[in-house]
Formats: sequence, C-alpha cells, structure tokens
Amino acid sequence: MKRLFFSILFSLPLIGFGQTVIFSEDFSAGIPNSWTNSSVPWAYRGPSTSPNQSVGSQGAYAPPTQTPIMSSTAANGFVIFDSDYYDNGGVPGAFGTGSYPTPHTGELTTNMIDMSFYSDLSLGFNSYFRTYFGQAFVDFYVNGVFTERVQVHENLATNDGTSNAEEALIRVPFNVVGNSNVQISFVFDGTNNGDGYYFWMIDDIELYETPLNSIAIESIVGGGFWIDYLNYSGYGFNSIYGLNYSVTPISQLSNHPYAIEGVIRNLGVNDQISRLRYQVSGPSSNVGSSLLSNVLACSSSNSIDSVLLGTTLFSPTSVGNYFASIWGESMQNGIVTTTSDTFNVEFEVSDYIYGKDFGELNSNGSWTLGGPGGQWHFVTRYEMYT
Repeated sequence: MKRLFFSILFSLPLIGFGQTVIFSEDFSAGIPNSWTNSSVPWAYRGPSTSPNQSVGSQGAYAPPTQTPIMSSTAANGFVIFDSDYYDNGGVPGAFGTGSYPTPHTGELTTNMIDMSFYSDLSLGFNSYFRTYFGQAFVDFYVNGVFTERVQVHENLATNDGTSNAEEALIRVPFNVVGNSNVQISFVFDGTNNGDGYYFWMIDDIELYETPLNSIAIESIVGGGFWIDYLNYSGYGFNSIYGLNYSVTPISQLSNHPYAIEGVIRNLGVNDQISRLRYQVSGPSSNVGSSLLSNVLACSSSNSIDSVLLGTTLFSPTSVGNYFASIWGESMQNGIVTTTSDTFNVEFEVSDYIYGKDFGELNSNGSWTLGGPGGQWHFVTRYEMYT
C-alpha cells in the first residue's frame, strides 16, 4: 500500500516535458462534439454550467467542501464522473436512489488520433480520483477495436484518494503507437464489488513524444516503511512498520532517524542511472541521497521501469520545524541528465509530543474525529524506539 511522506504541498502542471505535443484537450469549450460519452455520462464543469468549475463532486460522501480538481486550466473547466452523486443524489443514506445507481460504468472516448508517425508516445493529464471499490482505467482502441487497458491510481486503498492536483502519466502501449486511427477512453468502472463510489475528475490532457530522459518519484515515505523497518523489531506481538508521523519526539529520532525512501520510475526512452536525494533545512540541516541504481526504460521486452531506493538517514539534533525537499536525479559520467519534480514537505521535531495530524480544520472549523452521533471510533498506532 502506498504511503506518502507527510503531505505534498504543490504539484507542477503538465507541459509535455518540452516534447512535441500531438494532441491536447483542456475542455475550455466543454466536451468536444467529436468525442463519445456513455449512457451514464461524464459531465462538464465550466464557467457557464450549473454547478460551475468551482464545484467538484456533489455526492453525499464527497469531501465536505466539494473540492474541484486544481489543474493548471481549471478556471476554464474540467470533466467529472460523479459516481457518488449518481448513486445517492447527494442525500446521505439514500443508496441506489440517484439518477444512475451503482453498479455503473462511465466511458468518455476521444475522436480518432493519428499516431502513425510515432514509435513512442506518452499520455499525461491532471487527475483527481477518490475510490470506494471504483476503478479508473484508460482504454486504447485501434480502428474501433479494443486493444489495451491501463489502470490508473491502482495503488489506492478503499476510501483513499489522490491529491486534487495529481498528475497521471501513462506510456502508450507499444501495440497502439504507430497506428493512424487510435481512440483513448477514460473509464470509471463502478462494477467492482457492486459499488462505484466516489468520483474521477480529469483536465489538461496531453499526448506527446516520450522524452529520451525523464524520471518521476513515487510512494515517498519518511519512516522507513519500505526498507528501513527491517532493521527494527517490536516487543511481543507489536511489529514495527516504519510509519510516518508529523510530530516526533527527538528521543525517538535518536534511536530511529528519518529514513526517506521511495520509488524512482523511468518515464523516458533511455535507461537511467538514478538516485533519490533530499535536502532538509531548519534548526539543523542535512543533505542525503541513495546509491546510484539502474532504472531500465519500459519497452516491448521490459515491463519493470522502477526501482525502490532508500537514502542516507537524517538525525535532527534540535527541536523545531523542518522543511524537506525530496527529488530524483539521473547521472551520466558525473553529470546530471534529468531530475524529477520535487516533493516539498514539512515536519516537526518536539521535546515530547508524538502526533500524526497537521492541525487542519474541517469545513466546520473543528477537528472532528467521530462520525454522526459519535458512533465512529478510530485507533492509531505509535511506534516507540526508546
């Protein structure tokens, strides 16, 4: 299961990595007439629609602020498949009473795209997805015949979601590129386990030539969840998982330093020699990196395009608030050839407090933990290293 290191503070817009863009759509004029919408339809949110682009999901179980996607062109509109709303009409507990009850499927398909002049293409788009057994797919058709399916956000757990400014990147399957009549279909599949829920928002679609050198970082953690947890053992039945905390006592960190780990994924045509790096500033500072590692490019003969890496440890010496930048870079003959986007995160080292929250108020201005009538109860886990 994917664990993010604290919180991502920003996400960069998709610009096709400076490559030649052969197809794009930002929905400034709504859903194009040449596209095909399913009988359970995707909807357009824009300046002239009701609701407009300032509203995301209208479902009963959507975030309370009905947060829309935060793409670079969100002001001129985006598209949404609102599975939650389609099932309950926005009324809590009214399951199956909406206009398109679950299980349901929504498909939004482009017009024909000519890829005959290209041997390697990538598809990028801004994506905001939340799931309760719902699944997100991108399907590819050649000459009107289904050819390949790629799942998006497949690592999300039930009731989990992406950020509202996520960037989805897909390498177009090699049996699809090179054809003149290709269609791309965005599919919200709400038939898994009989339940759809919750929504998928999309904007700023770009199809571009895959760059020679390009990498991304994913699944960043700071507690050692992927690798470093193996260096510790719990007492009795209490195992160590290497979890993240937003506030950690310095006494714990003296025995279990921050272990920044994550995945480097090769998004380019060439094989990469890459490493994960970080820089921390605050009451004490530090820089660290992983060892250089080969990250092979995805190809017709290779489907493994990522490597899991762990960096040198960070042991803060003073309490206070810290700021960390985490990124990946590729090297060739001692020269940096490409870098990934940067995750910027904040965390606190305390005298005694151990915490996971960020002090974020909900829409009612409070820190609510219980559900309706106080009937929901939650348990969290704290790992003691001293």
